[in-house]
Amino acid sequence: MGEKYKDQYKYQDQYNRDHYERIKVILPKDQHLKERIKTLADREGISVNQWLLRAIQERLEWYE
Repeated sequence: MGEKYKDQYKYQDQYNRDHYERIKVILPKDQHLKERIKTLADREGISVNQWLLRAIQERLEWYE
């Protein structure tokens, strides 16, 4: 891998650290939640991340 690409990845990593937060979600396999979420996201034409963000935002609105 060229030096140019290493710099690009380094920049992207730093940008993500500065602008985003991560939460690790562990789902039980026996409920097939990952597949169900992916199916719903595909049906809506959005990414799994976007689908999860919408679901979280909708739930947070219940408490505001």
